Amino acid sequence: GYGTMEPEMNQHVKDGVTKYALIYKYQLPMSYEIYVNGSRVGSTRVKDVDMNKPTFTYSTGYHESSSKAWAYWRNTGRSKLKNQIKNNFNAKYDMFLKQLRNDIDYKKTTHWVTILYPKTTKKEDFTEYEKHSMDALEILKSLEYGSDRSGLKNKLAPHVVYWKQQLEGADKNDKKQENLYMGSALNVAEAYYWMDDMPNAQVYYDMADEVKGKAVHKMELKKDIEKRTKDLEALAEAGIPVYTGVEPASLEELQSIAAAEEARRIAEEAEIAAKIEAERLKNAPVVEEKSGYIITRDEKRIDATFYLYKERTGDKEGKIFYMTEGAEDEIELTAANILEAKVGAYMYEVVKHKDAIGLGKEMSLMKILFQSEKITVYEEQHMNDDGDHLFTNVYFLKPGENYPTNSSSLTFEAAWKGRLAGYFSDCAALVKKIEAGDYPNSPETRVAIAADYSNTCN
Repeated sequence: GYGTMEPEMNQHVKDGVTKYALIYKYQLPMSYEIYVNGSRVGSTRVKDVDMNKPTFTYSTGYHESSSKAWAYWRNTGRSKLKNQIKNNFNAKYDMFLKQLRNDIDYKKTTHWVTILYPKTTKKEDFTEYEKHSMDALEILKSLEYGSDRSGLKNKLAPHVVYWKQQLEGADKNDKKQENLYMGSALNVAEAYYWMDDMPNAQVYYDMADEVKGKAVHKMELKKDIEKRTKDLEALAEAGIPVYTGVEPASLEELQSIAAAEEARRIAEEAEIAAKIEAERLKNAPVVEEKSGYIITRDEKRIDATFYLYKERTGDKEGKIFYMTEGAEDEIELTAANILEAKVGAYMYEVVKHKDAIGLGKEMSLMKILFQSEKITVYEEQHMNDDGDHLFTNVYFLKPGENYPTNSSSLTFEAAWKGRLAGYFSDCAALVKKIEAGDYPNSPETRVAIAADYSNTCN
């Protein structure tokens, strides 16, 4: 570089002194070549240095002459110039490393995934092999020049494990299986190539080469592995770090990743299926139709068609209506107009039970979930006062009891084991199972424990 000491612009001589500034321009030698065993494997240069020489400007203050300004700068400003050049060099060196990686890192633009299978392969087996290979191909197609490959190992793991399983199960000496052996080995080699694990890529390529059959990209892959191996050696010899976001993977690690990926895929598919089902239910009819009969309060049996209203049906939500032959309008099925009813497969009865403050004054229509000589399990549904939430209560009733016990009440569920054990205290074997936690709090539990009570208790 070179420097000139010049009067600062718009500064005038006063009292025999002038304000000077050092103008220093310099150029960085940023052209490199890398050789391995006498052969040049890469080169680059920072292209913008030649055209735009960095400039250092340092104000020295007022001096009688430029020589005195130079002397002042040598004592006070030289270290600042050195620091600026050092910082600029580091920035240009980072740019050089980036260019070097782009020059001799991956340039492969054709992505091959071989699909080879024996003549005796069943159609369903081939379909699975084809799916693994096509899915892997789509992953590799996204790896354009200079693209980020972080996460590649996780994405390829399920396919690598599958190909290795196919490889282990194939006989390379069997004419009907040699294509499966060779194709699977090539696919694994291809995957390791993209994971920068050249030793394993070479191992599986050599396994594929044990079969003398032809594969479209067999020789291409061999050249790719050889070239990338040399490039990595050159980078290592030059002390240049290579980070691709992917570490070489062992079979055990790939199997672990594949298992996690499979679990994630299953969970994702289940979530999608749940959303589809929810959407189906959302658009499904909200009124379910059942056939059956009613027993009127004067004990007459009349065949009827029942309509069970579900969500999004306004003030009818959670209610059952029925129509008898010749009737023009639906009638709500309530404790006020029937004694009992059979709606589809379930029987309904009018049951007297305690109200919210513990008095036995309410009569409700309840579905019979389970019934034996020893116990009956009822289900009762009702809307809250605001009409925006449907409550479900499940009751137990033993012979001789005046009112059924609400097992869905807040006080019962708050001390589930204790309340349950207290209600079934006449059966020691059942109490033991309750205390052991065999009956968790759920609608199904109530029917199960009633059945066990009926079958095991005297």
